[in-house]
Amino acid sequence: MSKRYSDREVSLILQKALDPAAMESVPGDSGLTLEEIKDVATEVGIDPVRIELAAANLTGPSLGPVNPYAGIPTVVQFETLLPGVVVDRVPRHDFLDIIRASLGRQGIVEESAGSLGWKARDASGGRYVTLAPTADGARLRVLGNYRDGLLMLVGVVGVIVFGIMSVVLEAAGVGPGLSIGLSALAALIPPPFAYRFWRRGEDARMASLHGKLLARLRDDGEG
Repeated sequence: MSKRYSDREVSLILQKALDPAAMESVPGDSGLTLEEIKDVATEVGIDPVRIELAAANLTGPSLGPVNPYAGIPTVVQFETLLPGVVVDRVPRHDFLDIIRASLGRQGIVEESAGSLGWKARDASGGRYVTLAPTADGARLRVLGNYRDGLLMLVGVVGVIVFGIMSVVLEAAGVGPGLSIGLSALAALIPPPFAYRFWRRGEDARMASLHGKLLARLRDDGEG
């Protein structure tokens, strides 16, 4: 049975097909299937391929399980189906230039079973981009795994806080045993806040990359 989209989703899909930045919502819940939306779009002169792309990109990023210490997931993923896009015809140089310019990393390129992949790792985690063929087009996946970033901030920020607290407590005349315990507890507080602040920038960068690649792939598919 075909999925039925609510009136609000229909409005979003049509608006995103015309203008990806348009996100006004319309109340209602009677619903339409994707084929019905495409029929409506065709009547008003909108390419059905744009409707398929907009519907595939309707949802936001998928997130991994929440890390109990950080308070947020350490993995973020943007994934979109691209009907009509042929991976073998995508200009490799342009595709990779967008990734490298957006993330500031050269990365490693991998091609296997018709898929094009790019990855880069550092002390803060791994960034991965995959363009893989599907039955009717391609699947774009942009993923960031930042578990190592949390560990890095615990090591850096936590150590700094521990050192400062040790000095303060020692100056206040607190005994060594209690000073170590209190300093260790204090060192665990700031890293999650620092991590969430840092992640806002990283997640925005990955979302921007996803959008740039989508725009380029859509242009290539229409060319």
